[in-house]
Amino acid sequence: YRVNRYVHGLGNDTSPDAALSGFERFPAWMWRNVVVRDFVAWLHGRNGRCRSQGQPEAGFYGLDLYSLHRSMQEVIGYLENVDPAAAARARDRYACFDHTSADDGQAYGFAAAYGAGLSCERQAIEQLVEMQRKALEYARRDGLIAEDEAFYAQQNAQTVRNAEVYY
Repeated sequence: YRVNRYVHGLGNDTSPDAALSGFERFPAWMWRNVVVRDFVAWLHGRNGRCRSQGQPEAGFYGLDLYSLHRSMQEVIGYLENVDPAAAARARDRYACFDHTSADDGQAYGFAAAYGAGLSCERQAIEQLVEMQRKALEYARRDGLIAEDEAFYAQQNAQTVRNAEVYY
């Protein structure tokens, strides 16, 4: 989503390399390579020209499907901006995952599968359902960018749910 924001001239990243630096868990050859970097630079320039001429812009979309903890952070971060009370509820629900120390979800999965820890299935589902119920309300706040942000947060809530099932 950082790359998408960059190609739309938004966010804090000032270069394609900076926007792509969020891809930490993947090898450089997959996302942080010269072909993707050059494409992101081209798309940023193209969108700038489209914006100045009132034409539609193109986006850059993708999601790390193995990012249990990062997805939780993304959901909470989004909600802190649009609905602080909902962010507090998400924080409480996702706190269930805090009883394991590993950041990749495997420790959670092992503990939940073998009765050595709590299952967070109910909390992950509750959070996803709340995000889905409020998606339209959140998306209508500031137009297309708000809609993209709501979609991104909802996809991360789905990723948390899927990761909980996977692990």
